[in-house]
Amino acid sequence: MEQKKVKSELVVTIKDKKRPRFKAGTELADKVNLVAIEVDEETTEDTESLFLSVHIQRSASVAALTAAE
Repeated sequence: MEQKKVKSELVVTIKDKKRPRFKAGTELADKVNLVAIEVDEETTEDTESLFLSVHIQRSASVAALTAAE
């Protein structure tokens, strides 16, 4: 039986750029960044499929400004 060498490669690059601003120590404690990655690879006799899901979530507590300010 003949052996075949198979190589598969997927490169995903994500770049996010924001303007820096001063952050007080208490403000830094309220920021959360979450990343979830799910990969599902399936191979049959005549097909190969790859499912890649990347979920990036950012949250921060922000003080609300009132009309008087």
